[in-house]
Amino acid sequence: MANAITRWTSSRGSAPGNDISVAIGFQPQVGCGDIVVTTNVANVGDANVTVQVIANSVANLYGVQAYLQYDSSKLNLSNIALGPGLLPEVNVATSQPGNQINFQFSQLSPTLPVTGSGIVLATLSFTATAPGVANIEFRPSATTLFSDNNGFSIGPATKTNGSITVSAPVSTGSVTGNILLQARSNHSGATAQIDPSGGPISPATTSTGAFTISSVSIGAHPTLQAVMLGYLKAVKPFTVAAGINPAGTVTLLGGDANMDNTINVLDLSFIAARYLQTGPVYAPVAPSTTPDINGDNVVNILDLSVTAANYLQTTQVWP
Repeated sequence: MANAITRWTSSRGSAPGNDISVAIGFQPQVGCGDIVVTTNVANVGDANVTVQVIANSVANLYGVQAYLQYDSSKLNLSNIALGPGLLPEVNVATSQPGNQINFQFSQLSPTLPVTGSGIVLATLSFTATAPGVANIEFRPSATTLFSDNNGFSIGPATKTNGSITVSAPVSTGSVTGNILLQARSNHSGATAQIDPSGGPISPATTSTGAFTISSVSIGAHPTLQAVMLGYLKAVKPFTVAAGINPAGTVTLLGGDANMDNTINVLDLSFIAARYLQTGPVYAPVAPSTTPDINGDNVVNILDLSVTAANYLQTTQVWP
């Protein structure tokens, strides 16, 4: 809204010889505009988390004084940057007593007044220290004011508080990748596990070999392991960060019929002893053995050949 300018003339008229005076009075439209603190989100430990103090729907804005307070149990104030929407050419004071933020500044002639919305008055920077909603609000005990270039108060009509929502630090991530099975076109059934002594394990892989291990603690882990019955396992150390951590693709070698992490004569003998058996169950000597390496429900030359081709191979290194 523009300031209204009204001219008054003397009641004595304008006849010759009369004393004519003209008074110019500035009559601002008080209470226009609003001042807003924006919102933001952060994690505990994040630095340089910012909110802005913004003026909206103002006309002829020339100076501002603002008095705020913030939740110091969740935030530490690190910086106050004035402007640039309104230039701090005469900076009366900027202070931070305790959990309070005070700033008062004005532009300086010949700089023109500012009219409009989205006018950034200040940017406040914080470090997030504890989880929760940290309010940044105007103090009711102090008067926040807009001033025009004629020294009149022009608001704000409303004050809108802001906040920073601080989340607890992220302590887990997920691991994704693909486990392919030699001699198979359907790569389902394998699993991936972090720290095999009891760490998180993936559900069985999809037909394309895709897997996801969820809720893995952040940090370096000595072992990421891929396992499938009848195949040599593959391992590598792996470091997990927050978010999704791609582990890449590994192809497991078939032929470890007795799952002792070595393909040797014991595996060949185990398969040969069950040659031409059919069906999904072969009455193995232990539940962690299988003669049907390729999973086609028949023990035949295909199982024997892939095992023989990998003779004396041991635990693989996951690339």
